[in-house]
Amino acid sequence: MSIRIHGLILSLGFVVGLSHGAPLPPPDPERPLWLRTPAVSPDGSRIAFAHGGQIWVVPTAGGEASALTSGPFYSHHPVWSPDGQRIAFASRRHGNDDVFVMPAAGGAITRLTFHSAADVPQSFSPDGREILFTSARLGSPQADALDVAKPLGGLQQLYAVPATGGRPTMLLPTPALDVAPSADGQRLLYTDRRSFENEWRKHHVSEAARDVWLFDRGDGSHRRLTRFRGEDRNAVWSPQEDAVLWLSERSGSFNVWRQPLAGGEARQITFHQGQPVRFLSSARDGSLVYGQAGEIWRLPAGATQPQRVPVHIRQGNLMAGPTTVQLAGQATEFAVSPTAPELAVVARGEVFVVSAQTGQARRITNTPAEERHLSFAPDGRALLYASERSGRWEVMAARLTRAQDTGFAGVAPFEEKLLVTGPGDVFQPLLSPDGSKLAYRQDRVTVRVLDLKTGQSVEVLGRDAVYSYTDDDLRYAWSPDGRWLVTRTGFEASAEVELVDAAGRQPRRNLSNSGFTDKWPQVGAGGQAVLWASDRAASPAPDGNPIGMDVYATFLTLKAFEAFGASA
Repeated sequence: MSIRIHGLILSLGFVVGLSHGAPLPPPDPERPLWLRTPAVSPDGSRIAFAHGGQIWVVPTAGGEASALTSGPFYSHHPVWSPDGQRIAFASRRHGNDDVFVMPAAGGAITRLTFHSAADVPQSFSPDGREILFTSARLGSPQADALDVAKPLGGLQQLYAVPATGGRPTMLLPTPALDVAPSADGQRLLYTDRRSFENEWRKHHVSEAARDVWLFDRGDGSHRRLTRFRGEDRNAVWSPQEDAVLWLSERSGSFNVWRQPLAGGEARQITFHQGQPVRFLSSARDGSLVYGQAGEIWRLPAGATQPQRVPVHIRQGNLMAGPTTVQLAGQATEFAVSPTAPELAVVARGEVFVVSAQTGQARRITNTPAEERHLSFAPDGRALLYASERSGRWEVMAARLTRAQDTGFAGVAPFEEKLLVTGPGDVFQPLLSPDGSKLAYRQDRVTVRVLDLKTGQSVEVLGRDAVYSYTDDDLRYAWSPDGRWLVTRTGFEASAEVELVDAAGRQPRRNLSNSGFTDKWPQVGAGGQAVLWASDRAASPAPDGNPIGMDVYATFLTLKAFEAFGASA
């Protein structure tokens, strides 16, 4: 294992000055970037797209774009009605994505969905009467057996809602994304989704990679159209509906491919290099529109060379430059100083220290990158956190430089330095109670312990012991003597709480041994008990997920158990 240690927590070593980040240049109104989810109108004359959280429309030939929405609410994924008179889109006007519809020429906006799950439109029905959308709702018991992500909240189903408003109905109980109906509405091209794998991950190759399917509403059959082990997605029909065009990574980055519906050899249509092609849509004449490298491209029917659509956005931007932001309600984690009346807080990806006496906050980091995972040194004079400023996660340390200072919340000077880095991501630092050891995660799937005096790092929890799907689903805590860590092992939905030797020599000891979800372990009773949360006694919700969790404890000594029983 290649781990580079930059100085020690109790010495200064290499010091990195606080980065303030150069201000971003103002957007070029003649060539704006980050034009997302473009959708060409059925007649091929206009393109709707998302930019800056709003929905815009521009002629297919390019030119001045017109905003259809306004306000601070994020809107995205526009889709056209078959007659080109209406546009449906998703917006977070009420907190989460709902489906809205409005005239394509601008005008009154109507809300169509009211569920607490994210509702994202996919297409109008061919007759324009319904809008098809995805949403992770209750689903069906039969489909739940195929939903590997059900314990984590479940995957989306496909629904239809009347375009004039009304009760949604479920069309498919299994995930169907990027839906493209045939002209008669009897067949649906769609992209499957088999896992929670990040959809923006590039060059994904596994059994969970997405494929293009064809659903026949008449006989209820599903036909798999692509079998590349990487990503295939976002299919559209050819004008005669005898072929499909879709985005595939079989060419390296996503490009447009074409294949006859009856079978045959797949043929690459576009040849963009570097950045992937995204958001494929088609007009009735067969012209294609898609996004690539933050801009909109068009491939006219019968053409072989795509053309960049020149989009001009002359909207002023009051968000350029420094802004004052209210951080109330935006704190994501905190750590209490062991010595001073202050606590460290992460808000909007930056580290602050707040005085518990005055409420005054002091900013510790100021970078364009995210910081998180706070850990104070036992003497309170150093604060550790993870930072992604270099392009990968590393452990940083901010340390007071004057002997007379005891806390960060005032004006005491401090220096920041890089403490631990590696060939992959290194984050979630946690100092031992005496400050001599540092536990951290390496590449998300292993836990290591670093001896800060010797610089030696040892793996205490390997990739065979734990499965992590999100960065914060694995927690650990130190025993008071620094000899043990308590953590969870296995997959979160059926995790166990185990005792792990901080030296990496002794085998792990399962403390929960239940088969249910056991997580969030902490050490209590002066190191004589381990507490954690478990759903083993929880009642199930209608979707099968448990409602609530209870606190359990394993007592490591008879004395602690008897003392607990006497006080109960």
